[in-house]
Amino acid sequence: EYRIRSSDEMTVSATWQIPQISILTVGEIFLNVTGLEFAYSQAPANMQALILALYLFMTAIGDGLGALLYGSVFSYLSAATAM
Repeated sequence: EYRIRSSDEMTVSATWQIPQISILTVGEIFLNVTGLEFAYSQAPANMQALILALYLFMTAIGDGLGALLYGSVFSYLSAATAM
């Protein structure tokens, strides 16, 4: 933290971000594969496309809400650290 605060750029090295992003990516892949397989296997044959479309739509909604949350938290933290 001292090194980050003492630098002129106030940035975090990508080396520190790679493990967190990698773990989240692997977790999301496992969750999506499992969820899609379950939705496809449990849906009636004539509704499989609709169920998969709804699943992917809800995933997109969740990702959008996550982006909004990240943007609001980041702007709040940027304002707090600028003081």
